[in-house]
Amino acid sequence: MRLAMVSFILAAYALPLSAAAWKIDTVHSSASFRVRHMVVATVSGKMSGITGTVVIDDKDITKSSVRAELDAATIWSDNKKRDDHLRNEDFLHVKKFPKIYFKSTSVKKSGKGELDVSGNLTIRGVTRPVVLKVKGPTQAIKGPRGHMHKGVRADVTINRQDFKVQFMKKLPTGGLIVGNDVEITLDLELLSK
Repeated sequence: MRLAMVSFILAAYALPLSAAAWKIDTVHSSASFRVRHMVVATVSGKMSGITGTVVIDDKDITKSSVRAELDAATIWSDNKKRDDHLRNEDFLHVKKFPKIYFKSTSVKKSGKGELDVSGNLTIRGVTRPVVLKVKGPTQAIKGPRGHMHKGVRADVTINRQDFKVQFMKKLPTGGLIVGNDVEITLDLELLSK
């Protein structure tokens, strides 16, 4: 914990004057997912334990950046048997790969209040480029404890097989029990002092 705080402070001092480092508020941030089940329905769930830093350069948004990691073992879909399966070797294999990582490579405006954040996503030790469709960041507001808060929402769809999540049981009538496309939404609350 102390090392993470020291790294955060040192990173903040290295920023240009127009940029600010915001810490991801783990308590108020989450990742949700949706995937087709047996071709006919959608199963959803979420993960918590997101940590990281978002650097926002208000004068030149292209100089902004994101580094984040997620605790894969926190996956929850409101069904213990399914959640245990999602944690095992068929899916996330959390004993061997406990973290999911994202590190941005570029940021650009894509519309009013919208950004395309390109970066590298690592799941199960496999890294692939993705583009997060981001809404925000919101205007900063001061919270009751004196911290400034901002929010962002990011959406991306990945093909799970790209990350070696290769559970491939098929239905007798054709189609996969679990779809390949996984829709992911990140809701992040950011903190600064």
